[in-house]
Amino acid sequence: MVNHFEELFEGVFQTFRAIYFPLSRGKFRLGMGDVVFIHTKKRMINLRLSFNMKNKILPYNPYLKKYARKLRKQGILSEVLLWKQIKNKSLGIEFHRQVPIDNYIVDFYCHELMLAIEIDGSSHQFDEIAVKDEIRQNKLESLGVHFIRFNDRDVKKHMDRILQALENKIEELKGNER
Repeated sequence: MVNHFEELFEGVFQTFRAIYFPLSRGKFRLGMGDVVFIHTKKRMINLRLSFNMKNKILPYNPYLKKYARKLRKQGILSEVLLWKQIKNKSLGIEFHRQVPIDNYIVDFYCHELMLAIEIDGSSHQFDEIAVKDEIRQNKLESLGVHFIRFNDRDVKKHMDRILQALENKIEELKGNER
């Protein structure tokens, strides 16, 4: 039984700097998709939680779910091509498309390894976009997410190299788990 809210949500509090309080007597359980209300000095934060295999709590903005669903339906060509190669556990692990984490959406995500795959299009060559990408990646890495990035053009023209690099990254992360 968890006696203090802080023990259960340590990472969430670091992220949102919320004020925590001891739980009253009784059992407190959370499951996938449960909503938690956290009171801060100025407002209440509605936060949905998702759990991965390691039970690491990854916060995400529930308002991004609808937008992520829209992105899944649209899909750019390179994302669709890569998805055809990695869906249905074809690499031995399960990936999901357009997954909200914190206040961002990653192109592909594996909960088991906490691995995000990003496909960078031509717009990512601009300094302003590159800086935003770096800030975004640093924030998600601070939550424990590992990244691998591919160029849009490479996905379209050199899928074999992309898959080999991805397999190497997966083996590296699986080796780190042991």
